[in-house]
Amino acid sequence: MVPSLGKETPVKPISLLTLGAACLIAATAGAEAGGTGKFLASLLARGVAREAIGAAVRSNNTMTVYVPKTYGPDVLTVDQLAVCMKRANALDGENDRIEGARSSLQTMKLAIDAKATDVEFKRIAMNRYSKKSVDDFNALIESYNALVTAGKARQADFNASVDAHNVGVDGYNAACVKRYYADDMEEAKKLAAVN
Repeated sequence: MVPSLGKETPVKPISLLTLGAACLIAATAGAEAGGTGKFLASLLARGVAREAIGAAVRSNNTMTVYVPKTYGPDVLTVDQLAVCMKRANALDGENDRIEGARSSLQTMKLAIDAKATDVEFKRIAMNRYSKKSVDDFNALIESYNALVTAGKARQADFNASVDAHNVGVDGYNAACVKRYYADDMEEAKKLAAVN
């Protein structure tokens, strides 16, 4: 209750918005919210439902009392919210790059599988008494092995980038999956240069 001059009016609790937990890269990526990625869209969506945080509370019909904002360890300041928006945007960019690499890796796997099928057919059809036929088959095996080696290296790079991304997501979750005041979003957008 807000102290007043004789009459008490109940004070509405300050409404805080909660950020949803960010997903790891296990889900299929895709641009949402007009080109905004999942992390940033999730963060920005929380600013859509606006309530008058710190709005005037009337008591005794003559005095207006403003409830101040209180920032603590579980409530993001405008600056922290802007930093989180930048981090979310960066994670979305990484997510897009990882999904592009995943697609490229899947294409490479299809090429390796096709080459393996070709190797098996040529192994069966190879004339084991012809030096040229054996040499051609050995060259095919060497190119197949080179493709498999390149595929394994690309897979290792991909796995390392996913691991690094997930470390970034964990850091984002620890720092940014907190509450914030809805009316701080516009100022944070300006600071973060995010629409």
